Amino acid sequence: MWIPPRAGALVHRLTVQRNNPTRSNGLYTDSWEDFYDAWAQISTSGGREFYAARQATTDLTHEITVRWYPGITAGMRIRYEDPTESTTRYFTIRAILRPTERTDWIVLHAAEIQGGQARTK
Repeated sequence: MWIPPRAGALVHRLTVQRNNPTRSNGLYTDSWEDFYDAWAQISTSGGREFYAARQATTDLTHEITVRWYPGITAGMRIRYEDPTESTTRYFTIRAILRPTERTDWIVLHAAEIQGGQARTK
């Protein structure tokens, strides 16, 4: 049985973003716009290292628990400004689970975008 987090466990402030591709000179570029701000609980659920195109690549997966909000879909992105490391981290939502089958909580299975970290301070 899934136990929802207590309010005190939601210590990560994040923003769910949706992609709004823009066209310029016949080419489409990703343009991410803020969709939903939320308090969340982020936990690492696994990781692996593999080789792709002769380069070592890591794949870190996370479970991010937030209160349910309509319209969140796989393929959206999460921006998390990590105050402890003064960085901005990005995650791609791969799957969405509703553990209680109600509209109270959702668990986002997400992969951290490597190379998407940018120093902000």
